[in-house]
Amino acid sequence: MQHFVCSDIHGHMDLFNEIMGFLNEKDSYQLFMLGDACDRQPFGYEIMIRLLENPNVVYLKGNHEDMFVRAARSLNDISLEESLSKEELLNQSTSIIHLMERTSDMSLYRRNGGAETFKDWIMAGGSMAFVNKIDKLPLFATYENFDMCHAGCTRKEWESKDVDSMLWSRNHFFAPWFPDRILIHGHTPIAYLPSYMLKLSGCNKRWIPVHYYDNSKIDMDTACFTTNVISLFNLDTEETVTFAEDENHVNW
Repeated sequence: MQHFVCSDIHGHMDLFNEIMGFLNEKDSYQLFMLGDACDRQPFGYEIMIRLLENPNVVYLKGNHEDMFVRAARSLNDISLEESLSKEELLNQSTSIIHLMERTSDMSLYRRNGGAETFKDWIMAGGSMAFVNKIDKLPLFATYENFDMCHAGCTRKEWESKDVDSMLWSRNHFFAPWFPDRILIHGHTPIAYLPSYMLKLSGCNKRWIPVHYYDNSKIDMDTACFTTNVISLFNLDTEETVTFAEDENHVNW
């Protein structure tokens, strides 16, 4: 079995299909998806479903999954209070954007690119069982000498399993990781890493996952929703396979 890690697909179905086509050619594989499968591009809801249904995927929660859960539960509360289905609430609104301004959780999710994912979930019936599955996604995973979570975190936050840090942190870049182990995360697009880190890593292709802090950390977020580029990292060979929309995959 080969083991791969990917992050921040953000509803980009073309790239998701390329990744899955590549993996399905393997005799067997396990994919660690480090969250933010949804939002910003049109097919976030469908990608979340496909990840949940795939027994070869370890799907971790990202901050976008967390925002989806909070927004969905907020809308469900309104639905129960007003005795209207979620689709009826949407139909009563002038748009999904208008509906999502009704609560702070929905508004935050909309501002972070969640409107299309949210609308697709509503139109599919607004299942709270689905929401509960997303809420119960694990926050972290380990394989061999690799530790993985969505945003990255400090050693103290890892040991305490601090939820907010694992989903949202951007304060750990200069913090050391555990000796002889490597932290893999997404959440922060590679180009947004501190320039000092990029310079030390020797990164000259900012869509390729960056190894930084003396190679003890790897950032996987290629901002694929705007770059149309995403990468898989092979945990067994430590090789990177990069996919670009409408192009063949490239080994680096």
